[in-house]
Amino acid sequence: MAASSYDTALARLLVHEGGYTNHPADPGGSTNFGITIYDYRKYVKSDATAADVKAMRLDEAKTIYKAKYRAAQRCDELPVGVDYAIFDFGVNSGIDG
Repeated sequence: MAASSYDTALARLLVHEGGYTNHPADPGGSTNFGITIYDYRKYVKSDATAADVKAMRLDEAKTIYKAKYRAAQRCDELPVGVDYAIFDFGVNSGIDG
C-alpha cells in the first residue's frame, strides 16, 4: 500500500472491525479493533489477558496491522486501491503465517 494511504485504509477497515468482543462462540476469543488475544500476545504482550485486550490502545492495533498484514503482504508496493483490497482481504480471510 502506498505508505501515505495506510492510515486511510486502516480507518476504512476499522469501521467494520468494531470494538471489544469476547463471544464464547468466536474462536478468536477476546478481540478488540479486530485484533485477537493471540495476535496481541504475539506482537505486544506474551502473557496478555482479556482485560489487556479490552484496554488495547489504537496505536497498538495499528502496529499489529502494519506488521501482520501490511508488511507481510508488501502492500507498500501496490497501487492505491489495490493496496486496500489486498489489505482488507488479508485481514478478513487470513494470511499464511
